[in-house]
Amino acid sequence: MKSLKNSQLLLPIIYILLGVIFCIPQISSTIINILFTVIGVLIIVYGILTLIKGCKCHNDNRVPLIVYGVITIVCGILFGSLVWLILNVIFILLGILLIAYGSYTIIDILAHKNIKAYLATIIVNILVMAIGVLLLVHGIKGGAIATISIIIGVLLIVDGIFGIIAYIINEKNNKPTKPVKAKKVK
Repeated sequence: MKSLKNSQLLLPIIYILLGVIFCIPQISSTIINILFTVIGVLIIVYGILTLIKGCKCHNDNRVPLIVYGVITIVCGILFGSLVWLILNVIFILLGILLIAYGSYTIIDILAHKNIKAYLATIIVNILVMAIGVLLLVHGIKGGAIATISIIIGVLLIVDGIFGIIAYIINEKNNKPTKPVKAKKVK
């Protein structure tokens, strides 16, 4: 039981530490570089194994396996070396999608003319559109990674703080009480 309580406190602390790491762009970009390089190497290894399997194969699967292995190796090399380009393109596309989604939702709500009932939804979609613009602008300029990592870092820190607060409140509410002696029934 004690280890369960400790683990409930450990996770928010880990979130806060990860949040701090993500808020430092140099560290988060290094982690992203390492992550994409490892994924690229794994794709290359998979391509090499497929290529070897294709070379050993003596049936109709030989040529497709060799071609698939070569394509996989090229994709692994591109994935590992063009990480920033790939991520910036993803962020630009994600920004466009968020702007379109937010705009569509707000236009749909305004068409129903029931703005008061959907005020919170309108506010959330304005924030979604703002994040979309931020991703689009920073994706084009090439700084989306730093912006996203800082946003993720702040969210992790806030989640960790709320987790610690919830743990403290939970501990205060669950203090053991004095046992009540049962009365003997005659």
